Amino acid sequence: MKLAQSPSLPVRLGRIRGSASAWLAAELRAAHRGPILVIAPGSTRAEEFAAALRAFSPETEVRILPRYDVPPYDRFSAHPEIEARRMSLLYSWLAAGPETGLTVVASWSALLRRVPSRSELRSRVTHLERGLTVDRDALVDVLVQAGYQRTSLVEERGEVGARGGIVDLFPPQLDRPVRIEFDFDSIGSLRRFDPTTQRSEGELDSIVAIPPRAYRVPNDVDALIQDV
Repeated sequence: MKLAQSPSLPVRLGRIRGSASAWLAAELRAAHRGPILVIAPGSTRAEEFAAALRAFSPETEVRILPRYDVPPYDRFSAHPEIEARRMSLLYSWLAAGPETGLTVVASWSALLRRVPSRSELRSRVTHLERGLTVDRDALVDVLVQAGYQRTSLVEERGEVGARGGIVDLFPPQLDRPVRIEFDFDSIGSLRRFDPTTQRSEGELDSIVAIPPRAYRVPNDVDALIQDV
């Protein structure tokens, strides 16, 4: 496709209807190796476009950036699952290299809200692996500072819990939570576990705990209120 041979030149196309836009994106995806962002006029159109793109290019990694379910400055917080999906995608975008074939489809409303800067997002990422020397309580504090919610039973994304020599953690980009078992001051094992039965499953060598929400409330809330 000749249009894709000169990515530095702007190209404007009109009167593209139906699934033709998804076919065009599939052709661009085949010619361009790096990440691609597709902006849709609405959430429904974004879902339809992503489905059509997957049909035209089954090997392409297509992900949708969800919009928040509450308006800005609303007294209610966004659903934790939506926050987790957004943060998972933002981290994938951050970690994507020039050869990563990631295609992101987003409605304009999903792009209107502010997101953490790259430096802030990187600073809130925690890398863990077997054999790593780390204090259990210090690890939990770091995860809470990154935005994880401390709870006695980890069942949802963005939660962390500790008991004895075990820390349970559910990073937003994973399908299953992870159980970290400590051997004194080092990580002895990392295992997936079923959030329903709480039974451990497959073992892991390492995990990346990315922040589960875009922004976190400072520890000293009273000082923050006084400043405001």
